[in-house]
Amino acid sequence: MTITEQSSRAAAALCLSGGGYRAMAFHTGVLWRLNELGCLEGLGRISAVSGGALLAGRLAAAWPSLEFDQKGKAVNFEEEVVRPVRTLMGISIALNAFLLGLLPWRSGNGELARFFNKYLCADIDLGQLPSQPDFVFCATDVRHGSLWRFGRDEMGNDQSGWYFANEVPLCAAISASAAFPPFYAPSRLDLRPHPHSRNFAGARFTTAVLSDGGVYDDLALEPAATAFSNVLVSDASEELPVVKQPSSNWLCQLIRVRQTAMAQVRLQRLARARESFPGQFKDFGLTAALPPDAQKLPGFDETCVKRLVTLPSKFVRLDQRTQMDLINWGYAICAANMHEAGAAKIPYPSA
Repeated sequence: MTITEQSSRAAAALCLSGGGYRAMAFHTGVLWRLNELGCLEGLGRISAVSGGALLAGRLAAAWPSLEFDQKGKAVNFEEEVVRPVRTLMGISIALNAFLLGLLPWRSGNGELARFFNKYLCADIDLGQLPSQPDFVFCATDVRHGSLWRFGRDEMGNDQSGWYFANEVPLCAAISASAAFPPFYAPSRLDLRPHPHSRNFAGARFTTAVLSDGGVYDDLALEPAATAFSNVLVSDASEELPVVKQPSSNWLCQLIRVRQTAMAQVRLQRLARARESFPGQFKDFGLTAALPPDAQKLPGFDETCVKRLVTLPSKFVRLDQRTQMDLINWGYAICAANMHEAGAAKIPYPSA
């Protein structure tokens, strides 16, 4: 089955948003609780972008090693997924990748891929990903301003064509998904070793020019909404900050306009998803308030929450407490939205 064909509508899809290390940690908590509920093994698709793609990449690489019990819970989830992710989040790679990318014949995005391969991907190619769940990593096709998808069998879109992807390194896919402009973009993928997987009558390019998937779809919703009736969205996107005194500097204005545009696109996608999936759409949002029954999960006062939602979307080291707070927060939001808060116990109660 190709990633553009309709998948089983009986299964659920999970979308992991962008947001750098902040998103990785928050999504880790969401996955932790879904695993405890036995929901992870039965997912039909995991669609991810940018920071979410890093966690999905680690989950995909670790999937053959996960040991599921009779209830569908991976008993070694913390060892195989959480620990490697937390190791990476304890390292600042943003500046290192940028500086190394200034060397001849190197690039910032290529250096990101090196870090991701070392800590998350274990030298595997997309063709080695599991058949279920179907992992889809989202980037933005700069040429056409559309979504570029990486899957186990193929990659591309209807505008640029579809190509066999089984020999593309996993680290290359997630680094393209996280190619945040201008320092780590564009990601340039040589298409010559990858034949077309389907007949394509459009212009044929030898290189795919890709940027951060969040430029087009920061929630990674499109690959899920077109194929599944039940959609879970873990949204760790940065909340648009209030600017009391907007700058008159043209560069600052340009940045602000870009932030506003991306925030509005995200809100519109969420609104459309709620309309399309009445009663079958769950949004685990970083900025969401905990329902009353989630008060049984301690550790989230107003000061803590304000600190978490204002963390920047960067690959800059998170201290241990911040990591644990974000993981706990994602776990708690997921437990509350799945109406399982009373039976849950946050991963790091002493955080």
